[in-house]
Amino acid sequence: MPGKLHLISKDGVSMNHGDDRWKQALGEVDRFHLRQKSLSPEQVYQWGKQLLEKRMIAEEKLVINSWWQVADRLGCVGVHLPENAPPVDWVRRQVRGTLQIGCSVHSPKKARQREKEGADYLLFGHVYGTPSKSGLRPRGLTGLKEVIQSVNIPVLAVGGIYLREQVREVMNTGCSGVAVISAVADAKDPGAMALQLKKWLKGYPDAHQERRESVGSFGKTERVRIGDSGGI
Repeated sequence: MPGKLHLISKDGVSMNHGDDRWKQALGEVDRFHLRQKSLSPEQVYQWGKQLLEKRMIAEEKLVINSWWQVADRLGCVGVHLPENAPPVDWVRRQVRGTLQIGCSVHSPKKARQREKEGADYLLFGHVYGTPSKSGLRPRGLTGLKEVIQSVNIPVLAVGGIYLREQVREVMNTGCSGVAVISAVADAKDPGAMALQLKKWLKGYPDAHQERRESVGSFGKTERVRIGDSGGI
């Protein structure tokens, strides 16, 4: 199974609901994270509702950032929590049992904590320099690899990923895929860029999924969580 592609919405960038290029972009990704820090929960709900009603994206691909109440209300696949969010196990008790919960982390210590709480997957970054993190030193490939090796759940790389060589570098650390913002949001043709990223990822397997299948092939019992095998 190839590495996963997550697209995160960018503050201030409006997706024209009638724009076929954005529809193509959303069709190519494995998950779309609706993250708009400047909007209220109700505004995020209305945006997500419109995306679903206009069939811009399917429920099984839509993730709401931060607002687990909105994700639960929309019936979408998951919620993604920032590093300073409440514990995953507490959030899980507030929502329906099928909701996938991902978390942003910046260190192996936090990654282990989130795994212990019950996170389904992690995003680690920023791996490369990016305008959205201006002035902050990238955490790099070494930091990414340390997080991957510290947990037994999928880890995706995020931050400054635009180029084929960068996709190759992060996937060779053993991560499960990449998450992008500006690479697609700032592209002249978002759909074409999402397709290009997806093609690059086809050359690299989801390392976490491969490890699970390898262990399973030897007849060992594995711990399986919601969303752990159904795509992240």
